[in-house]
Amino acid sequence: MADGALRITFVLPQLRSRPIGGFRVIYEYASHLSARGHRVSLVHPTRLPHAGRAHRLIRRSEWRQRLTRSRGAGAIPWFEFAPTTDIRVVKRLTPQALPDADVLFATSWRTAQCVDAAAPAKGSKLYFIQHHETWDGAQDAVDATWRLPMHKVVISKWLAQIAASMGESERTTYIPNGMDFEQFALRTPYALREPHRVGMLTSAKAWKGTPDGIAALEQVRERIPNLQVTLFGTGGRPPQAPVWMEYRENVTGEALRDLYNKLAVFLHPSWAEGWPLPPAEAMACGCALVATDNPGVLDYITHEQTAIVAPRRDPDALAGALIRVLEDRVLRESIAVAGHDSIRRYTWQRATDALEGLLRTVPAEIDSGKLASKADSGQRAAETDSRQRA
Repeated sequence: MADGALRITFVLPQLRSRPIGGFRVIYEYASHLSARGHRVSLVHPTRLPHAGRAHRLIRRSEWRQRLTRSRGAGAIPWFEFAPTTDIRVVKRLTPQALPDADVLFATSWRTAQCVDAAAPAKGSKLYFIQHHETWDGAQDAVDATWRLPMHKVVISKWLAQIAASMGESERTTYIPNGMDFEQFALRTPYALREPHRVGMLTSAKAWKGTPDGIAALEQVRERIPNLQVTLFGTGGRPPQAPVWMEYRENVTGEALRDLYNKLAVFLHPSWAEGWPLPPAEAMACGCALVATDNPGVLDYITHEQTAIVAPRRDPDALAGALIRVLEDRVLRESIAVAGHDSIRRYTWQRATDALEGLLRTVPAEIDSGKLASKADSGQRAAETDSRQRA
C-alpha cells in the first residue's frame, strides 16, 4: 500500500442484481479512491438488516448463491470496479464481519447501528447519507441513526439542513455527487433530435412520482398528438403506462447514454430525492430538463435558466411545463445548453478530492468535532471547478 494510503470500508445494506443510483455513488467513490492508492473494501450482507422475514433474504436463490461464492467484481456485474477494489459478501452484517480499517462508512440507516457498534480497529466511523430514508423505515428509527456519534457526509443541502435541525451540523460535511462525463456526454446535436421526444425514469416507489409523470404525459399528448415517450427503469413496465409509450428495461452503459441523446426533453416527476442522478445524466447528454421542485434536484438546477420547474404532486402543472418547453424551441434549446454547461462542474475528481480531504483528518478530528468549517467544502470545490471552466 502506498505511503499515506488509507484502508477504507463501505458497508452496504445488501447486494443488488440491478443498477441502483445510491449504490452506484458508493461504488464510484470506491473505484476513484482505489485508483488513488487507497485500499477499499465493500461489504454486502445477503440478509437485509432490520427487515421482516419476508424481505430479509435476497429473493432469487440462484443470484444469492452466485454472489456468496464471489469476492471479486463479478459479484456486481452492472458496475466496472477498479481492479484493486475488495468486494465482500457476508451472510449476516455484524461488527465482527468487517475488516480492520482506518475509516469505516455506514451507507444507510440499516447499516448505521452495526458500524456504530464496531470496535475501534474497524476504523473511525462516518455515515454517508444520500436520503432521509423515511421511505424505507420508521422515522424514529431513521432519525436515531443520524444522532449516532459518527461524522455525517451528506450529498445535498436539504440533508445538511436536516442534520442541523438535529443538532448535528458540527459533525456534517456536504459533498455533492460527481458525474462520469465520458459515459454521459452530448453526442447528438440538439438540431438533429426529434423535438417532441420525451424520456422519463420509472419506479414502483410512490415518492418517485411515476403516476404523476405518466398522467402529465397523457395530457401533453392531447395537445401534441405526435408526442413520443420513452420510459425506462429496472422494475418492469409500469401498469398505468398506456401502450403508445415505449418502455425499456435495465438500460445501462452506452445504451443509456444513447437513449438520453435521442431525447429532446427529460421529465423528472419525483417528490423527494437526495441528489438525483438521472436528471443530471440527462442534462450532461444535452436534454432539456423539466423537473418537480423536489429538494435534491434544486441543488444543481435553476428555474428558467437550466431547467423548468413545476410543483411536486401536480400532474397538471407538470403537463403545462412540458407543453411550454416542447412548443418553444428557443426555450428548449437554451435550457438544454445552459443545463449541459452547468452540470459539468460536478466532476468525480472534485467529489473525490473533497471526500479524500475529509478522510485525511481521520482519526484526529472527526470525533473531536473540529470539522464545522469544512461543512461546505464540496460546494466550494464545485464553484472552483465552475470558475476554472469559465
